[in-house]
Amino acid sequence: MPEFTLSELRTEIIKAGHSWLVNEVVPARPHGLGWEPSPDAMLQFADVSADQFKKLRLPVLLPHAELGAPPVALQAPPHPSAFDWRTRGVVGSVGDQEFCGSCVSFATIGLVSTQAAIELGTHDLQLSAADQHFNSSHGPSCSGWNNAASLDQVRTRGVATALEFQYDTAFDAPPVIDPSTQLWAAHSRPEPLRSVNNYRIAAYHGWTGDDRKYYLANVGPLICGFSVYEDFDAYGGGVYRHVVGKLRGGHAVLVVGYSDVDQAWICRNSWGAGWGGAARPDGTGAGYFKIGYGQCGIDGEPMFGCTGVLPPKADLHIGLAQFGNSLFAGWKGMHGDDRMFFTSGQQQAWAGQTMIPGIGSSVGPSYAVFGGRLYAAWKGVVGDQAIWWSSFDGKAWAPQQRIGGVASSVGPTLAVFQNRLYAAWKGMNNDQGIYWSSFDGHNWAPQQRIGGVATSAGPSLAEYQGRLYAAWKGMNNDQAIWWSSFDGHTWAAQQRVGGVATSFGPTIACYAGKLFAAWKGMGNDQAIWWSSFDGHGWAPQQRIPGVATSVGPTLAVFGNDLAAVWKGMDDDQHLWTATFSGTAWGPQSTLPGNSCPD
Repeated sequence: MPEFTLSELRTEIIKAGHSWLVNEVVPARPHGLGWEPSPDAMLQFADVSADQFKKLRLPVLLPHAELGAPPVALQAPPHPSAFDWRTRGVVGSVGDQEFCGSCVSFATIGLVSTQAAIELGTHDLQLSAADQHFNSSHGPSCSGWNNAASLDQVRTRGVATALEFQYDTAFDAPPVIDPSTQLWAAHSRPEPLRSVNNYRIAAYHGWTGDDRKYYLANVGPLICGFSVYEDFDAYGGGVYRHVVGKLRGGHAVLVVGYSDVDQAWICRNSWGAGWGGAARPDGTGAGYFKIGYGQCGIDGEPMFGCTGVLPPKADLHIGLAQFGNSLFAGWKGMHGDDRMFFTSGQQQAWAGQTMIPGIGSSVGPSYAVFGGRLYAAWKGVVGDQAIWWSSFDGKAWAPQQRIGGVASSVGPTLAVFQNRLYAAWKGMNNDQGIYWSSFDGHNWAPQQRIGGVATSAGPSLAEYQGRLYAAWKGMNNDQAIWWSSFDGHTWAAQQRVGGVATSFGPTIACYAGKLFAAWKGMGNDQAIWWSSFDGHGWAPQQRIPGVATSVGPTLAVFGNDLAAVWKGMDDDQHLWTATFSGTAWGPQSTLPGNSCPD
């Protein structure tokens, strides 16, 4: 217990010339802490990453950073006088670490989920603090951690959703005290579907000085660590500045903004929504607080941000198209391998994989045959929002080129229509629009948006009965499959494929006089489902029997059959394929020697 009363604390606050409020209700037992300084090597890594980000990424992100509003210009003054990400509606609910030293993990998942809302439009994403703290390299205990190591785990391993591992299930009921830490004893838990509910980040970086305000105002939130003294437990609103009490330990929190008027950082705590009292007009309380610049060592270590949130399987797209007498498949390398590979197969066997030289990708390619060449298009390497393309004459790939003036957070898809090559993609960051352009063999036309539609994943394209069709998954929690068609001038009103749902966007292809669509089932349903459209209505959905996948399949016509290729389920990194003869799907088989991202 502290050696001061609440009345004495109020007196000390006034005596120090401060004005923060004391909460009348202070818990008998204080919440857990657990922040530790990051190792020097990891701080160096984060500093280099920040320098690269400023040179390469910040100019790309600024036009889009404020969710459609004009960006904050990096000129004098270099940042607005105040900023708070809560005003953008992207910051999720306040968590409660309770009596466990898991604050770093709570801050980390808060950072990633908010950045996912900014970049992907995935609002109120609930990530698992238990998976982050107890099933990662940290291990099953309530001991502390550091911000850099925690973020590095999200970069290399990822973090599952809370649905997969609820925080309270990591403890006994009732919780048991670990005598070595005097905190709760925690357990790791199996996560059978972790690989299909796993979010990763492309990069994390450390920020100091006014660069932190640049970043907050233009890119996203940050996490930081500071020293907690006993008076902080009695905080009830306003700008906290330490006045009295012993040091309790280190604590990590999510920094959602700042105020130069108050000379303070705006932070979200992880001690429950009741901590700090009720919500106040100044933005404090209900789990939030302001803390003065420089207070309690908060400016001693860089604050960390992250970018390039990769939702489950977002880095996987298999390109598939018939070219000559062969079926070509293309994909991004496995795990952190940004190289692109392709292989070709005939009816008898698949050839070995070959790397497409000199290019990198964060999402696999899409294929289409146009003008006697095989065209590929893909999203650039992590951090590069550009759409790149190349073509293959059967012997060599031409140098890659960029589709000028466009950007995407999900890779494009290609199709040929009315003697032009069409590309369609999802807009960048929080832009849920579907954009398209066409290529005449020399130049890409200016991009246009399909009016009135929105998606959380890129669309699929195919020509059918003299029209160009697009199909896509609905936005955020909308699991429906939507479609529209284009006559060369105007896109028709979108319609829903009735009675079906998906957790991953569909792919479409024209085969045997019908338009076929295939997709992964919703949520934990690992099945591949398909349907066909005859120009009037969609047939009832059917399952491809005996197969399972952790992501959606890709379709292409090959000879007299319809071919599908997909990634195996969970930890199975193989590419699998099957063909449809018009009446039934044949047995599945692997593409030998090939693997794809996890």
